[in-house]
Amino acid sequence: MTVIEAVMRVLWQAKEPLQSKELAKRMMAEGLWKTSGLTPGNTVAAEVYGHMKVYGGRSPFILSEPGRFALGKTYATMELPDLLLYLEHLGQSKGPVIKSLSFLDAAERVLKEIGKGHPMHYAEITREALQHGWLTTTGNTPDATMYASIITDVNRRQVAGLVSRFVRPGPGMVALAEPKDPALVDRIEEHNASVRKQVLEHLLSMPPTDLEELVGHLMAEMGFVEIDVTPPSGDGGVDARGVLVVADAIRIQMAVQVKRWRRNVQAPVVQGLRGSLGAHERGLIVTTSDFSSGAREEAARRDAMPIALLGRDQLLSLLVQYGIGVTKTELHLIELNENQP
Repeated sequence: MTVIEAVMRVLWQAKEPLQSKELAKRMMAEGLWKTSGLTPGNTVAAEVYGHMKVYGGRSPFILSEPGRFALGKTYATMELPDLLLYLEHLGQSKGPVIKSLSFLDAAERVLKEIGKGHPMHYAEITREALQHGWLTTTGNTPDATMYASIITDVNRRQVAGLVSRFVRPGPGMVALAEPKDPALVDRIEEHNASVRKQVLEHLLSMPPTDLEELVGHLMAEMGFVEIDVTPPSGDGGVDARGVLVVADAIRIQMAVQVKRWRRNVQAPVVQGLRGSLGAHERGLIVTTSDFSSGAREEAARRDAMPIALLGRDQLLSLLVQYGIGVTKTELHLIELNENQP
């Protein structure tokens, strides 16, 4: 019997959520599973998390809280033979796999389908997203991650000239943004999208040295100090260096490479920058295009110095945020107040 089948049997019998350690204990006590590992609870948790990640909403398992698993409402009422048959068919299925959503997409779905447009507390949003299989995470504080993601998204969209999909009507409360004039919002977004395209084309038409100087300006706005835009030749692939200062306490030496490209940056570029790093330096690649999946995997390698990646969309958002090459205009929307004479 597989770990997943054993977990299914134990959860069906328990009729309640169980911690992974308790699951492993019951599975071994009933002779459903054997292991010589020293951390059977971790093994069980990894298997179930993996199943939920692969099958998303089709997996019968849900996360009631970090490390505690249960059967989804639909599956908990099924007979055990039918449940095991479903599990077998799921493994043989050739159909599309429903993957879990991001924290922001999961929050939006919960607010639409569960909240019906009403504000909800971020902890409740997280709980509903986990229980419905719309969100899977191995983090120990998913509700904190959810709230931080929403706050970051609201702030980022505001400074980047984008319309946010969320509002915060009170402490810990989140609701979907409801623009009073959707047509006006659409026109604003269309205009801003058009300007973003113009900014991108301007970046692509700039001489490489001018783009490097612009990135140096952006670095200063982002909190870098000791910025040095290197000469065009003999830089070993590094176009700028600087020290990122965080909270006046943390100093991170960064080597920056700028790519004025229309095609995606590939893994060898990431490898090349990593080889040019000095002692205690970290790398950052800024591009007017995007990154291939291989480049992203190479940048995140666990056995090597990580390389930060800043692609086209992030670059444009940062330029808008700091007012580099664009001008932000504040508009005032007035409406009739019928409660006053």
